[in-house]
Amino acid sequence: MAHLDVALLVLLTTAGGLLVASRLLRIPYPIVLVVGGLMLGFVPGVPRFELPPDAIFFLILPPLLFYAGFIYQTRRLKENAASISLLAIGLVIATTVGVATVVHALGMAWGPALVLGAVLAPTDPVAATAIIARLGAPHRVTAVIEGESLVNDGSALVIYGAAVAAVVTGEFSLGRFALEFPLTIFGGVGIGLAVAWLFSWGLLRRLGPGYQNTVLILFCAYLTYLPAEMLGVSGILAAVTGGIYIGSRVPIDSAPTDRLASYSFFNVFVFLINALVFILMGLQFPNIFNRIEAYPATTLFLWGTLVSLSLIALRMVWVLAFGELLFHLTTARQVRNARPAWRQSVVIGWAGMRGAVSLAAAQAIPLRLASGAPFPARDLILFFTFVLILVTVVLQGLLLPLLIRSLGLSGRSGKEEIEVSHARLRGARAALERLDELQDEEWLSDEAATPMRDLYEHRCCCWMSRPRRWISATNSKSSS
Repeated sequence: MAHLDVALLVLLTTAGGLLVASRLLRIPYPIVLVVGGLMLGFVPGVPRFELPPDAIFFLILPPLLFYAGFIYQTRRLKENAASISLLAIGLVIATTVGVATVVHALGMAWGPALVLGAVLAPTDPVAATAIIARLGAPHRVTAVIEGESLVNDGSALVIYGAAVAAVVTGEFSLGRFALEFPLTIFGGVGIGLAVAWLFSWGLLRRLGPGYQNTVLILFCAYLTYLPAEMLGVSGILAAVTGGIYIGSRVPIDSAPTDRLASYSFFNVFVFLINALVFILMGLQFPNIFNRIEAYPATTLFLWGTLVSLSLIALRMVWVLAFGELLFHLTTARQVRNARPAWRQSVVIGWAGMRGAVSLAAAQAIPLRLASGAPFPARDLILFFTFVLILVTVVLQGLLLPLLIRSLGLSGRSGKEEIEVSHARLRGARAALERLDELQDEEWLSDEAATPMRDLYEHRCCCWMSRPRRWISATNSKSSS
């Protein structure tokens, strides 16, 4: 018990200190947490952490993925469906095969190599979107990166499950996998929709306002995930689909105070989960490194660098090549209009960082095969996963702001900012006009109307204090 107390104290103190450091240094917190956790892992006397194989996979992933769908706008998913599909399905398959080919050439058997490829295929948008949002890059870049991470988790982990099962049992049928792949995907989506619909119809609409709704929404993340896993379909896609559906229903089925509470709770909850995951990753790295003594340290890091560079290069080539191919081959007007400029494609390609999903998948690899023998190259797979997360989060994360600025994408386009300013100002003015219409109504007291009037007048003043080009554009739209 004393050892557990010390470990918990070290973990919480480290997380708090690193989060403060990330704010002071103005660096996205995943970068600081990964580096800080790694450095702490090599400090003598620091407690060593060994997580059970399924701990992160079953406890942490469902709320993370549910939240990603919960806050994602379905309109963005429809607008960028072609780009997201190419990344979330096509690139996942290419990444799995490409990484497996590279590590097989380094001496790893095909089975574990395919497992590693599937582990490294899904992206994590936490660090990338934090940087992009702070620099004000175009909304479409963020929409594609977040939409890709929503879908590629499911497709990559379906391939991962098949690869792990093939290694554990020693049996694999390509024809059977081709039949089960769409069933696993559509089955997960169907269960996620069904559970989320029952949850929304049976609870949210009938309970009325209350903070218990926020807790129930968190439970819904597991209620979508676990039944899908028990039935052998994609629990990942079930959680994502459930999150998207609940997120679209919450504005209709819940009170405004409940919505604000839900968004605030999930923001803090997911922030803490990511902080703990990244620190635990760093603390476990020395244990993994010490267990692969058969390889010299220089060889291991050379291999890790080679795999990382291969993965980055593969993604860049895929994004640039298929972005142009989609534009030239299609005649659909909406796709042509949605085509990203080559500069946006470069940012999307560079923003392919890996994180909690890859770490959870690597940790969930079984310790032993069906025969009782150790899972081949498990520690080496964990090592490559840790190195790749470190390289992508730190290297790509630190260079992403420089890349966005050098390509001239920092700061939202003037058109987007004018539209946002215009919409907010018009909404505030409409609210004031409606309050004027209702001022003689008996049911509306001065005590209720005055604070609302003050609020919307304050908002009008705030948005009218924006730069002159916004004011003139907004006034011209209002007059028209």
